[in-house]
Amino acid sequence: MINCKVQKHSVFELAKRNTQSDLWHSVPEADKEILHSLKKHAARLQDLAIKKSSDAAIKEKYSNAKMEHNKKWQRVMGQGYTNLLRKYERQLLGGAEVVCTTLSSSIRISGEDVFRGKDDVFSFCIVDEATQGNEQETLMPLKLGVSKLILVGDPKQLPAVTQTRDVKNCGYGESLFSRIMANFPSDRNPVRLLNVQYRMNPEISAFPNKHFYGGRLQDSESVSKRTNIFKNLRPYIVFNLDMDSIVNSQEYVSKPETYCIIKLLNVITKYYKHDYSIGIVTPYNNQKAVINMHLEKIDYRPCITVSTVDNFQGQEKDIIIMSCVRENTNNFLSDEQRLNVAMTRAKYALIIIGSSSLFATCAMFGSIKEDACRRKLFVDVFPNTSESQLLKHLLIAK
Repeated sequence: MINCKVQKHSVFELAKRNTQSDLWHSVPEADKEILHSLKKHAARLQDLAIKKSSDAAIKEKYSNAKMEHNKKWQRVMGQGYTNLLRKYERQLLGGAEVVCTTLSSSIRISGEDVFRGKDDVFSFCIVDEATQGNEQETLMPLKLGVSKLILVGDPKQLPAVTQTRDVKNCGYGESLFSRIMANFPSDRNPVRLLNVQYRMNPEISAFPNKHFYGGRLQDSESVSKRTNIFKNLRPYIVFNLDMDSIVNSQEYVSKPETYCIIKLLNVITKYYKHDYSIGIVTPYNNQKAVINMHLEKIDYRPCITVSTVDNFQGQEKDIIIMSCVRENTNNFLSDEQRLNVAMTRAKYALIIIGSSSLFATCAMFGSIKEDACRRKLFVDVFPNTSESQLLKHLLIAK
């Protein structure tokens, strides 16, 4: 599904707008009122879907409302509507200088009438997050006849998703980017490091830079000079949450961390009233579901997104709260690529919540603790820690 914020720029939406504008004068008056009502209903749901971007139910309602509006047009205008819609889609694609698409959808573009039989449809193809696509997927846009392929990716972050161990062992999950990087001799290797980061406050980037990038990252001057929209908020802090209740390891859910997150959201949203975005990142879908269930009961003003680490790759938020869930290490949590993604999503503040046993049993989380202790940013909290106490921990002492 296309993100609600950019859906109006999609080929289908642009073509639909042109088609409906052309045909509006032919719509019977009785149907005009119904179509107008359906459009307003979809617009309201779109606003709600943007505000509550992690609410799958609202997104589905919005998608259904858009579909119903389009179906009503098709019922009113018949085949003429569909034919004109396709005509505008072809015109838009044929006249576009830049087309944004997914790897898999590029196959559909190559089959369009306006491109069929042409060898030089696009001069350049830029593949973003290139390390997340397997080699076969990355070859798909080459059907468009591109003469120059630019791959942009980070091998230090998550690779392509592979469903089975056998498939992974056969190398199916390897990206073209990674294979090029590994197999070209150093003097002919086309991979170039982009070593300036423009997202994270330097306090946030310090640990990932040292432990994942070997100290090669540089913080852009713009990051240090930008206006801090969160006055006195610590850019980075690690909470050591004492678990007085047992974490359900089988279901990968931590109620103590969930309650701590709700308190943090209450504190942050009361203290900072302007518009900003908050992301809650967790390794597990079950923890994501539990947090979302609690958020449904509260109407926070900021845009709050709850998702797994894997789904957060490529995104950024003003504030990130990281829920680790587990009390002991496992391969999933100790995966450096996954941890790197989780720790590099925040622009202004990163809050990590973990347990003492996790910091003791997982080497990488042990390094996080050691680093935070050295910087005096490792804080013990408890399930009964009050919101006012949490606020004191979050704010830089004057």
